[in-house]
Amino acid sequence: MRRLIQKSASFFLGALLLCVFLTLQKTFAGFPLVLKGYIVPFFLGGFGGLALALWNRSKKQLTKAPSSKLAERKRAEESLRESKERYKQIVENTHDVIMVTGPDGIISYLSPACEKVLGYKPEDLVGQQPWIIYPDDLVKVKEIHYQALTGKGGTNYEYRIQTKTGKVRWISHSWTPLFAGDKMKQIISVLSDINERKQAEGALQEQRDTVKRYLDIAEVMFVALDAQEKITLINEKGCRILGFEEKEIIGKNWFDTCLPKSTRDDVRGVFRK
Repeated sequence: MRRLIQKSASFFLGALLLCVFLTLQKTFAGFPLVLKGYIVPFFLGGFGGLALALWNRSKKQLTKAPSSKLAERKRAEESLRESKERYKQIVENTHDVIMVTGPDGIISYLSPACEKVLGYKPEDLVGQQPWIIYPDDLVKVKEIHYQALTGKGGTNYEYRIQTKTGKVRWISHSWTPLFAGDKMKQIISVLSDINERKQAEGALQEQRDTVKRYLDIAEVMFVALDAQEKITLINEKGCRILGFEEKEIIGKNWFDTCLPKSTRDDVRGVFRK
């Protein structure tokens, strides 16, 4: 009896090992099998089928992870593409010029507004270190240029440039250096068209100068004050009477600076009415 039990145990162990082997070989044992004179119709077929099902399930799980990662990577790439396209639309449709230069001062990118603001097409200037600066502003711009190439930022520097047709235009220049570690990689600049504003300021200043010339001829003192009682304009006769240089008295409070204390409050009261 003991020998029969040992023989049966050996048989079932052998059957189990064969089942595992067939499973690993992706073989479905769903048919009767004869081992050492014994017929094993269900045990091997059932276990093999179960093992094969588990194998297929684990295989799907193994292939699922790479597929999921691939989908995530595609979503990330699509998001990056949309982000790039969005920023491209912003840059290419802004009224200001976006300029990218390298640490050597060579221009690598100019937005389409370049032609309207600077009077050149982007391809005329990209790949170069062009000097289109108006001669009278050249020294100032060279200082700005050196400051940018040494890694310092700047905001609203105003100077004139000459267009391709020779016209003179005013621009405002702001820039920010970009670093990779301690090394400067690029300079991002924004160039704004301020030509109309500067022309208006120039026309206003010209009118003021004309009025002042007429007032200087007059043999009477003329003074202009703002709402804060400060002197905004005074002619030459007024400076001589008061004993001030023009630059000393402009911006001073008229009542506190030029009137005696005894009459100051009375005259101020009349002015404020």
